[in-house]
Amino acid sequence: MKVKLIDIRIKDLKKEEEKLTVARSRIRGLIAGLRLEKAELEHGVKIGSIVSYHGKDHKVISIDASWRDKPWLVGHPKKKDGSFGTAKRNLYGYWELKPQDNLGKLS
Repeated sequence: MKVKLIDIRIKDLKKEEEKLTVARSRIRGLIAGLRLEKAELEHGVKIGSIVSYHGKDHKVISIDASWRDKPWLVGHPKKKDGSFGTAKRNLYGYWELKPQDNLGKLS
């Protein structure tokens, strides 16, 4: 009899664990979204921004805003023909945002 009660309790706890896992995942998503918003407000960077890293332009494809200082970025490097390639480069926190005019074009 006691074994059945333990099995029922385990089943109940597993259900509770699943609910908490879903809630934790949702909260992590909200935190990540707020960190990206903060990175844009503080540093002006967002997905699709053009940044300079060691004198070369890159198009931002990923932002890790969990760092205390400048967010770490991943970007596609600009090719000789002016388009952006598909290679991924870690830009870390050593990037500078390229100035853009009101229409979003590079100046």
